[in-house]
Amino acid sequence: MNTTTSSILNFAAILTSSSGGTCFDDATCPILYKCVEGLCKHKEIFPLEPRECFGSILMTLLVGVANAGGMGGSFIAAPILMIIFNYSPAHAIRLVYCVVFGGSLGNFAINFLAKRQSSLKPLIDYDVSLIALPMLLCGTSVGVLMNSVTPPFVVIFGLVAVMGKSVKKLWIKTIKQYREENKPKERTIEVSTEFEIELKEVGDNKARNEDYQAYFMVVHNPRAYHIFQGARNLC
Repeated sequence: MNTTTSSILNFAAILTSSSGGTCFDDATCPILYKCVEGLCKHKEIFPLEPRECFGSILMTLLVGVANAGGMGGSFIAAPILMIIFNYSPAHAIRLVYCVVFGGSLGNFAINFLAKRQSSLKPLIDYDVSLIALPMLLCGTSVGVLMNSVTPPFVVIFGLVAVMGKSVKKLWIKTIKQYREENKPKERTIEVSTEFEIELKEVGDNKARNEDYQAYFMVVHNPRAYHIFQGARNLC
């Protein structure tokens, strides 16, 4: 109970001021903060505390999964930076930009040589990027300006709303992908003769119909159709 109360008071102190408030010594500052010239300021990166090591590993895993799912990692990185690393909302948002930039570089390095399955075009649609990037930069600039003048509780509320929507979208996408991957496949007729004729599974549902496959054999090789029908009658 005392630990929970202390964490809430520490977080409340951070919300009230980006520097963590006034202090007399390090003991009067929140966790991961030090008293510097009468003000609580966040400690340097090194040496790392056990809390920071745990947060780094957690953020690496969660942001990596989010990037792999195409959701980005900003909605996960911001709460981790504020709750585990005890950064103020304004400072956490600035650090999130670095996390998103690093994730974008990693995704680009993996996909910039990849090709689409249906054509030889690049997997990345650069035309869409040229259209979306200017508006994205404009929105980012507006967000940076608003972040410097917006009260911390408004930033927290916005982050919670975005995180909730992103988690819901990610969950729906996960369920949809799981159903597609575990959808039972219908059996197709495969016929091999001395002419090496084989009916392969294709994407069209019509090709999985026995009547259509029989029609395919009659048109392309009547002998294969008669062989198949004879084998079927014997069974």
